[in-house]
Amino acid sequence: MKKYPNLAIHSTRTRANIIWDLGVDRVHRGFRGVSNTKIIVTKNGVVLLVIAEKVCIRFKKLSMAGFPSNFPTPAAVNWDRGEDLPGIPSAPQRLSLGYKLNRLQTAVVEVQITNILNGRYVYGITLEAPSEGLIVLDSRDSTVSTEATPKRRVFIRPSEEQSEM
Repeated sequence: MKKYPNLAIHSTRTRANIIWDLGVDRVHRGFRGVSNTKIIVTKNGVVLLVIAEKVCIRFKKLSMAGFPSNFPTPAAVNWDRGEDLPGIPSAPQRLSLGYKLNRLQTAVVEVQITNILNGRYVYGITLEAPSEGLIVLDSRDSTVSTEATPKRRVFIRPSEEQSEM
């Protein structure tokens, strides 16, 4: 809201597009020049982050259950099945980095990495936002105090099959 205070005047779709655009812009800025990563923008506007040719991440709005909110186009269905798609590299692991919006769709309430395969929720990792002004340093740096390092940065929700085991 600080960067774009007039979100409330827009339609639900426009607000979602603004949030998606701001998130993708942050990915472009954050991964520019990072070795073993590349960002691909397909002909139809799909933005992908490829890491070491082993992980391919797309950026999506998520339902509250953690599923990407897609219209089930043939490309979306084939992505979920892990099938090859034109312009998208084959990768052993396809993930979605998504965001969940509040009820009014005016703010992001959660950011999560999800693995959905054939319509089944395999796992989700909820990313916790750092506190205002917090800088997380590499723990191998001997000057870092363990008290200043946050204890829990990531929350993992296993699939239903794993939680039954």
